[in-house]
Amino acid sequence: INNDPVLLYSIQIFTHENYEYLKNYRLNLVNGNESIFFPNDLFISIFNSNLGTEYFLLYKNFESRNAAHEYCKQYVYFIEKCIIVNVQNLE
Repeated sequence: INNDPVLLYSIQIFTHENYEYLKNYRLNLVNGNESIFFPNDLFISIFNSNLGTEYFLLYKNFESRNAAHEYCKQYVYFIEKCIIVNVQNLE
């Protein structure tokens, strides 16, 4: 898996060290009976460090941290705390 170079800032929904687990988690979000998610709005990115690999499930793509933060304040009710990820820094 490679990080999409088009992704700039995104909202972190979930992280996990197992890619298959995260992929299934994403599928469950999209295919749920009352899902609010469109498949094109969910991304999986990877972060490699000396501690290991962590996979991020991210929601939407924003041009800036401020735009993502404003979106969080207005629309994001499905996560407890809105964490904005600079995806370009994951590499």
